[in-house]
Amino acid sequence: MKKIININLSGRKIPIEDTAYETLKGYLESLLHYFSREEGGDEIVSDIENRIAELFQEKLKKDTHCITDDDVSRMIATMGRPEQLEEEISTEPLEKEAASNQPKTHSQLSRNENDQLIGGVCSGIANYFKIDPAIVRIITFILIWAYGIGLLLYIVLWIVLPGKKGNNQALRKRLYRDPDNKVIGGVASGLGAYFKIDIVIPRIIFVLPLLGVIFTSIFAHGFNIWGFHHIFFPFSVGALPTFIVLYIVLWIAVPKAVTQAEKLEMRGEKVDLQSISHAYKATDSEKKR
Repeated sequence: MKKIININLSGRKIPIEDTAYETLKGYLESLLHYFSREEGGDEIVSDIENRIAELFQEKLKKDTHCITDDDVSRMIATMGRPEQLEEEISTEPLEKEAASNQPKTHSQLSRNENDQLIGGVCSGIANYFKIDPAIVRIITFILIWAYGIGLLLYIVLWIVLPGKKGNNQALRKRLYRDPDNKVIGGVASGLGAYFKIDIVIPRIIFVLPLLGVIFTSIFAHGFNIWGFHHIFFPFSVGALPTFIVLYIVLWIAVPKAVTQAEKLEMRGEKVDLQSISHAYKATDSEKKR
């Protein structure tokens, strides 16, 4: 008869079947043995353990009381085995073909009870459109702060939409703050990485209201003469507090991408043994330059 034990995996308490734990233990030992030959191998294994713990926690959120043998097997299939790193054969074309052959399913718009700050409305909308819940929460904040209609819309959706246990594991692209390219808090650089745009663009967007205040305050008298003051000056003054508060909220609410796995996830790239290992090697190469 299988027993359920509690283990500490990367600082997280994970209930798991004893047989599943033996498989997991063997897998982690194989990782330690393989990466012990590489510089920074302990950091790589720690990063992989953190990713495994995240996958298990997402599984446990879906009314699963413990991690089973099948869960561990699926995790290993997702992350890959150390021996597969010896082969540098790309499987991307085959994965795309397999994905294209999968039947398309139509999801129902609902509140996500697995990932909710208040009512799960933003997370449910994010699941429906397959985007990061943080993006929907940012838009909701802007609508509430700038126009007020967002609060009424949120309450209506909270009442109308049914609550369901959403699947958070399907989405692997997340919004993080980017500590490697930050100027202040890494918010703008994180947005740039998430949307795959030049980080200068979000920085300009956040700075524009401040530049508008400076510009209109210098030339306010001229705007009054020509009748343009009411167009530019109120917009600049009104927008500046909103953008400052928005940046602060993002700085507080959006987590920082610390591990290589999180940085890969921030850019929407595949997260497995190979990608994590390559990311660490690339980082080490940059440090040696």
